Amino acid sequence: MLDGHFHAAGTAVAVPKGHTEALEVFSGMIEDLKGDGTVRKVFDAHGMETATVAPAGSRS
Repeated sequence: MLDGHFHAAGTAVAVPKGHTEALEVFSGMIEDLKGDGTVRKVFDAHGMETATVAPAGSRS
């Protein structure tokens, strides 16, 4: 077996351009959920123990 991933898929939230308040709300909520461990707990509870939580402040 080789280390690494055969397939990796990300998750995103789309906010229409110009909706800066909505972007701030969603970004803040996601950062809070990552920071307090909620995302990690959800991953673990659903058999995704090897999934990586994106670093704080990351965007693509």
